[in-house]
Amino acid sequence: MVHPMLEKLKDFYSQFSFLEIKDVALLLEMSSIRTVKTNEVIVRSGDLNYDMFLVLRGMLRAHVVKSNGDERTVHLASEGMIVGSPRTFGLGMPTNENITALEDSWLAVYDIRRFEELADKNPKIQKFYRDSLKRNFLEAVSRVEFHTVMSPEERYMHYQKNHPEIIQRVPQIHLASYLGVTPVSLSRIRSRVSGSKK
Repeated sequence: MVHPMLEKLKDFYSQFSFLEIKDVALLLEMSSIRTVKTNEVIVRSGDLNYDMFLVLRGMLRAHVVKSNGDERTVHLASEGMIVGSPRTFGLGMPTNENITALEDSWLAVYDIRRFEELADKNPKIQKFYRDSLKRNFLEAVSRVEFHTVMSPEERYMHYQKNHPEIIQRVPQIHLASYLGVTPVSLSRIRSRVSGSKK
């Protein structure tokens, strides 16, 4: 029986037109599909996490715990987005992030070490890997600009414009944390923004 998420995974690969059927077959062979429940912790801070997660359905939240015990959401990933642990991937160090499911989710899971071994042997998969890394790097740069250049209200309006489905799906406490404001401040921003549209 064909896995219900297999078509979604094939759709993801189809964005990379240079991949041939045999390349996609290799990628499918090295990945596994995993289901996680709402609030399930996938990665804990301190883990050596070599797994990379592609969201096929659902949503993940990556967050760090600051020295005062407060949590700060650093990434919200919905369908088609990739989440992992850069400190482990790039430096071989334990991750400082926790990754949790915000919804019941289906994930494609890759061991980054196996992925890199495959990329070393296959030029097209190497290009896919490079293009995926480039996409993630650009997203990370955008997130840095998002958090350092924009005001909280500008961040909210930008996110509302570019990720309206996430705004609707994420609990307000986590959205506020991602935007760098309190839930009360987020409510005020929402009121001002909706009022200015009338």
